[in-house]
Amino acid sequence: MLLEIPLNPIPNQQVTVVLNNQQITVNVYLQDVSLFCDVYLGSTPIILGMRANHGSYVNQFASSLNGYLFWWDEDGLDPQYQTLGTIGKLYYSDYDALSLIYAQWVIDNKAALQAEFGI
Repeated sequence: MLLEIPLNPIPNQQVTVVLNNQQITVNVYLQDVSLFCDVYLGSTPIILGMRANHGSYVNQFASSLNGYLFWWDEDGLDPQYQTLGTIGKLYYSDYDALSLIYAQWVIDNKAALQAEFGI
């Protein structure tokens, strides 16, 4: 299962969703020029101060979250608040979706990669 967490193009926001029978609250906030997020499982903080990096898991370390949260930006850049919900997105998956996304990207861009790297 791959689900988009609904976000709006504003710098500071909070969204609560139920994912895989878990109540998850995500606080997204702007600090200087970068987006960060905090994740709560119920009312318990499980991830604090994680920078929003394109193609990176929010839960990079062991946590009690059952599944994966990750940032994705269609332009390949770190998400900016102005594009949240359109180009910059936060996803949840109950499997290692990033590996599948990267594998598909390589397949979709095989000709360009061969031309650039001679492989």
